[in-house]
Amino acid sequence: MNYIKVPDEIYLSGNENRKKVVELNNEYKSLKNTKEDILKKEEISKKIAELKKESTVKINDKIFINKLLNDIHNSKGIKENIILKNPNIGLLNDFFNVQFIYNDVKTSDINKLKEGYVFEFIIFNNQALIPKYSKNTKNNISFVRVELSNNTLKYIENYYNSKK
Repeated sequence: MNYIKVPDEIYLSGNENRKKVVELNNEYKSLKNTKEDILKKEEISKKIAELKKESTVKINDKIFINKLLNDIHNSKGIKENIILKNPNIGLLNDFFNVQFIYNDVKTSDINKLKEGYVFEFIIFNNQALIPKYSKNTKNNISFVRVELSNNTLKYIENYYNSKK
């Protein structure tokens, strides 16, 4: 796997509210654009944001962050041409969503963004699916499947549970 820039902040989200979020998303999609429905969409959006906030923790452990990045860098990575459309993927017990925050993104040009910045990826079934820029795909994104060490996976689960 190519080099990934070290993020300024990392946030980890679990699946504890995922089922409710999926239900609310489906309800949101079923609404029309009438005045009443727009107000209902607003209400649903606020509920979704609250649920996501409840299930998100910030990772402050720099040693772990470096270990996670090392796991990713040292993995061969298998390129996957998949589209993640299945909303049930987040209902798995060992599902985590990882967000990287970079403070200098606004000053980066498009070529820099293609190379080293990963903003979000998911962890499930002992692996990470990391989006990667690819000019050979319809939406310019392919995924690299990376196996994570058992120690990293245990740490993620324990860290998340200790902060909830």
